[in-house]
Amino acid sequence: MSLEKQTDITSIEVTISGIVVVKYSNKIVEDEIVLSSFETDKAIFPGDDYSQEDARVKSICAAAHTTEVVAAYQEHFDSLNPKIVAQVVED
Repeated sequence: MSLEKQTDITSIEVTISGIVVVKYSNKIVEDEIVLSSFETDKAIFPGDDYSQEDARVKSICAAAHTTEVVAAYQEHFDSLNPKIVAQVVED
């Protein structure tokens, strides 16, 4: 009997603001029988560190997170109400 967690990327999308959204399929498998499966996702914002991501995710982030996109995203973030920004950062 061997339990194994399998995680596969099912899609990688880039939003208009440069956020890269990676969707994963996760499975718990025992002796080739799927006991559980669920989906998760992860958002990688312009300026985030993506160095530990899958090579496919890295290449898309490198293409999407240009200097201009990172600067525009940061400018937009900085323009938000400071109370809202403080709440987001604290969470």
